[in-house]
Amino acid sequence: MPRIPTSSYRVQLHAGFTFADACGILPYLKDLGISHVYCSPYMQAAKGSMHGYDVIDQQKVNSELGGEEGQTRFLNTLKELELGQLLDIVPNHMATGAGNRYWWDVLENGPSSRFADWFDIDWNSAEVKLQNKVLIPVLGDQYGHVLNKHEIVLQYDGEAFTVHYFDHVFPLAPRSLAVPLSTAARYINVPILSFVADSLARLPSPDSTDEDVQTARHRDKTILYDLLQRACKEEPDVLAAIMRAVEEINRNVDALDTLLNLQSYRLAYWRTADQELGYRRFFDINTLIGLRVERARVFNATHFRVLHWLRNGDLDGVRVDHPDGLRDPEQYFEWLRSNAPQAWILAEKILQPNESLRPNWPIAGTTGYDFFFAVDFQVGAPAAGLGKGRAGLIGPAAANAGSATGYTAASTFNTCIIATGQCPQLRPDDTGPGGRDPIIGPSGIIQLPPGVDEDNVDTSFATEPLIDEPVTSGGESTLWSPPCDPRHDPEHRCQGTQP
Repeated sequence: MPRIPTSSYRVQLHAGFTFADACGILPYLKDLGISHVYCSPYMQAAKGSMHGYDVIDQQKVNSELGGEEGQTRFLNTLKELELGQLLDIVPNHMATGAGNRYWWDVLENGPSSRFADWFDIDWNSAEVKLQNKVLIPVLGDQYGHVLNKHEIVLQYDGEAFTVHYFDHVFPLAPRSLAVPLSTAARYINVPILSFVADSLARLPSPDSTDEDVQTARHRDKTILYDLLQRACKEEPDVLAAIMRAVEEINRNVDALDTLLNLQSYRLAYWRTADQELGYRRFFDINTLIGLRVERARVFNATHFRVLHWLRNGDLDGVRVDHPDGLRDPEQYFEWLRSNAPQAWILAEKILQPNESLRPNWPIAGTTGYDFFFAVDFQVGAPAAGLGKGRAGLIGPAAANAGSATGYTAASTFNTCIIATGQCPQLRPDDTGPGGRDPIIGPSGIIQLPPGVDEDNVDTSFATEPLIDEPVTSGGESTLWSPPCDPRHDPEHRCQGTQP
């Protein structure tokens, strides 16, 4: 039975702080009184990712963090210490970088890709040049200028043809390989080379979305690729002829342009993205493409690992990143809830001043941006001349209090969830950067840093819950709890109503 968190500690995993490093701090977190470790996304992300939101494979644990083995050890340590786990998940988008085999397949095969319906792409552009193509705005200059400077090059490594633009690498459409292979076949008399070139040219058009045609196309091109690889290994002259053809195409700008026009993508100047981009992206980040999780098979494929962890107790809950980007957030949460009935589900939802959380979303609530905004207002109120406020709060909101109050409150424990009132007690010697943080003395009374006027600081919370009533401003409540839903609140923790 999943446990409801009483306090959580955010752990940001990356290559410099792996599962093994996280295991090392778990006993300390246990001693602090933390109930749950809240992990940043740890599915396979782009190489070198420092945050994990640029996922490239939702079915693998990030190898840079320690992979499956590292995660297993992390899970075992959590269980030994009786700590729960929350996980940040990213259903809205994926990164388009190297290693995303689904995106690679789309670039290679266009609308006929088995994964074309995974991504939110408009294949029917009003621009003729972009019909059945994906715009890739990565060039540092206009396409023609880049091409004339020979910055775009064709390569072959004995296994696959690729197009390179500095660090960017792209596949070639199967039918377009007839161009370099036919050129190579003119140099040597090896029938298999001509056969593969002709057979690739006869593959179905990449704009076909018929499932049977897609299956046959994928089968045939896989067989032809295998024949070509074997020919290169068994006949050294074949590989030499192909490399010669590649060099010839790279020297001839018109020939390379012809080859690039046969692809299911169009390389373009990066400034064209705002006008011509044909896929949904995360805000204005071109390298994060929208996923269509409203399709059942996409949801299942991208969530089966997380759902397995929720069902077997490895996870108690999830924080869903950016649900506003989804086509149908309510349907998404319903699917998530139906697959994990007992899970503690939160939405990273930024509520506008007059916006309320949708009561029909079957979740526990938001991650608290609206709550922390209200707390920040109270912290900053004295400096802004808006009232006394609570200038000594301990918790996440305190991290932003420095500019308003003149000091930073208890940054040692700024990862506690202050809404629960469960932050651990500070030790007498706990101070923050520069020794400017308030500390709690042996008697449990707040001791302020030098230079802070105690008349302007409310220290009454030292013996009270951090928040014991709605924060108010001008007589109107600015803090509320999400509406109760008995189906998803077995312990009746949800309370309060919308204003």
